[in-house]
Amino acid sequence: MGQSQHVNIFSLFRNHQQELQLCNISVCLSGGINDFRIIGGADSTVKEARLRVKFAIRAADFRFPSGKIIVNLSPVAQLKQGSTFDLPIALAILAASKQIELPSVCLSYGELSLSGQVNDTGDLLSYRQYEADKQQIKIILDYIYKLADFPKIKCYLPADMKEEYWQNIKNCDYFSISQLKDLHNLSAVIANNGNNASLARSSINLPDYQQEEIDSRQRSMLLSLERQAQIALDNYVELKNMDFSKRSLHIALAGGHPLLFIGSNGSGKTELLHSAVYFLENELKQVWQTYNRELRDLEQILLDVGCLSLPGQLWNGQRQSGKLLKFKSGLLFLSELNKFRSKSLLCLEEFWQRNLTYTGDNNFTDTSAVPSDVHLQPFCQLLCDMNPCPCGNLFEPWLAACHCSEYRVKQFNQHIGGALWDRLSMICLVRREELPVLNILPPNSLAEAVDDKTALNKSKHDKILLAEKMRDNIQKCRNFQRERNYSLCHRYCLNAQLNLAELSKIQVLTTEMQDFINTMHYARHLSFRRLLYLRALALTLADFQGRECNIQNFIEAAAYIEIPEEIQRECA
Repeated sequence: MGQSQHVNIFSLFRNHQQELQLCNISVCLSGGINDFRIIGGADSTVKEARLRVKFAIRAADFRFPSGKIIVNLSPVAQLKQGSTFDLPIALAILAASKQIELPSVCLSYGELSLSGQVNDTGDLLSYRQYEADKQQIKIILDYIYKLADFPKIKCYLPADMKEEYWQNIKNCDYFSISQLKDLHNLSAVIANNGNNASLARSSINLPDYQQEEIDSRQRSMLLSLERQAQIALDNYVELKNMDFSKRSLHIALAGGHPLLFIGSNGSGKTELLHSAVYFLENELKQVWQTYNRELRDLEQILLDVGCLSLPGQLWNGQRQSGKLLKFKSGLLFLSELNKFRSKSLLCLEEFWQRNLTYTGDNNFTDTSAVPSDVHLQPFCQLLCDMNPCPCGNLFEPWLAACHCSEYRVKQFNQHIGGALWDRLSMICLVRREELPVLNILPPNSLAEAVDDKTALNKSKHDKILLAEKMRDNIQKCRNFQRERNYSLCHRYCLNAQLNLAELSKIQVLTTEMQDFINTMHYARHLSFRRLLYLRALALTLADFQGRECNIQNFIEAAAYIEIPEEIQRECA
């Protein structure tokens, strides 16, 4: 059942005789399928306000209500044109959804931009009809004053309004609004009864009901993050015989390197990737504290994308994804990478160029705006997995023979282009877990069963302690990299975010290291980007071990950089 708003919001428009006329705006919210309609003699220019109002409300850190939204403009017989009704429609929707408090009768007009900025409409008031319009405004305000039950009428107008029309008018308090975000302080300004007040968000606290809503959402997100971290720890402890894969994950998290696991179904690669939530739980909480005013859900810092949930769409002239567009900083999981559609992978490549690589344009946030105890730049840690072939046994012929032809394997991996392969700095093969030998003989006594359970719990407790120790080592390594890179390159960043010039300041190459890089370039045909990843990964291995970088780190890093021959042959 619809819930009608209890505020009479009036606005101004020009009728067919070019005279100012009063318009009453009412909003009805109801459940059901999302639908937003504007009725009541609105032409195409007024109906376009749906998109402006929707994106402006979201940009102003408000919640756009779900369900059916019907906006009625009265009188219906008169044709309405222009963008005059943007601000009053937004006020009516926010008041109907109980996000702001408005007086019972108020007047407003103004145009909204997609970023939430409020602009004056030049076609509403002009100096050519100054005298006639000013006299008409007085008549309109006198009519509204008869409907109000308080001494003065509240008017919410753009900051760049023509003040000549509103000065020296009795029974009127007008508030200038430059941004829709200023409405967060609307109730406090109304309580002050200030005339010609400018809404300053930083000087006035939020209303109590809005602060309670924000705190409740943040507590829910934090509990959800802690719950996912506990599940990730349990899955990490249960995985066995995956020492090499676990070490690969630790190195990738220590340096922020993109990681790809290739393995068959049931090998545990997806569960192992999701255990990164546990190892980076403290840093994700810091990100959550930094962006807590902007976050609406946990997917903005911890996003798990399936192969069918990343549709490409056109946004501001660039192909982007709706989920990636809202992603702030944190962990990005891509499951079954080779099953993504080509359009989705194009979105991913453009997102990669913007967020995962540093181009030297200094397009990162200023660290002075971040709290002193949190030096975090927006950064996305990419973790993905895939099967090598349709049956998944391409790398495990000992388990089951792979009957997939070269053509089927090529078709299975055809969506992944060379540019995407070139940006995966770590590629690791995950072997399927061997099944333990089951003891089918019953225990001789109840005491033996209790001892076996105690030994199993003790072993699990030891694994949890090792996981906690590894989490501390990864966090110390990331903090050490940020402080060192800031002292040498003036950026709080990880090794994966360093460009070639910054990496050369930190890593001094010996003759042996340079010869190894040349060999990998000419003999293994590695691109310059992969050679950069090789140096950054070798530096991370040295930092993870707590020593200076040497040739052994380069040799170990080369094992992660190279693409498997079977995959490389099929994708060539």
